Amino acid sequence: MKTPILLIALSLSAAADPGILEPITAQELAAKQRSSTSLSTLTPVSQDDAPVPRANSQSIIAQSEILSDGQYWTLVPKGAVLFIPEKQTQNVGARPVGTLLQWRDFLARNPAWVSTHETSFDQASGESPIPEEKIEYWKKQDRVIVAVHQGGPISVAR
Repeated sequence: MKTPILLIALSLSAAADPGILEPITAQELAAKQRSSTSLSTLTPVSQDDAPVPRANSQSIIAQSEILSDGQYWTLVPKGAVLFIPEKQTQNVGARPVGTLLQWRDFLARNPAWVSTHETSFDQASGESPIPEEKIEYWKKQDRVIVAVHQGGPISVAR
């Protein structure tokens, strides 16, 4: 008794969706797209839907520090560079020249002069200071030290 009811239910659901009967041509698709309303022609319904105003000077470059080796460059957040030795000052804040690399690729290409310090959220927020021994150790090296959290650069409040 259950089988015929189940078959009827399945056949009704299959008949409800006829699917695509005929393929659409490129010309028909273009005509349909021209006739439909585009997002750019829509206007905000109220002031609440208006776009968020942004300062013209706001950019990712302005909020970042550039590290460059002359051939490749990358971005880290402002405040992520913890220590810059005198020998490496030309590599930090330089004009971006060459190819932009992701942080991890840039770090892998420049292990001789870039190093990292794993930073906790407490250290990044300024609640817990970076140990003074670390800072003294960095002064003995010729590497730029970048604060990272789980491998990604992070700003440190000071």
